Amino acid sequence: MRYLIPFSWPVAVFARATMLTYDADLMARLAGRPGLRFTPFPEFLDRYMPTMGDLGQAKVRQDLAAFKRFYFDHNDDPIRLRVLEAFFE
Repeated sequence: MRYLIPFSWPVAVFARATMLTYDADLMARLAGRPGLRFTPFPEFLDRYMPTMGDLGQAKVRQDLAAFKRFYFDHNDDPIRLRVLEAFFE
């Protein structure tokens, strides 16, 4: 797996990183490091799920496919995945 995550930066440097996949174990180790800010993906999903009804099935289906590639294919989170998939039942 490739990670494009900054591990340390001089104080005056600001940078953005693009993640190709989300590794919950890695992100847990990075959490709280000085100067590194991110929203844990499970927290993002918890905020996303209540909005699915407003987004519609086509958008949620598209998002779910992306979420699977980015997160669910690499992390064990069956409860959140089930909630997302149940939207289509």
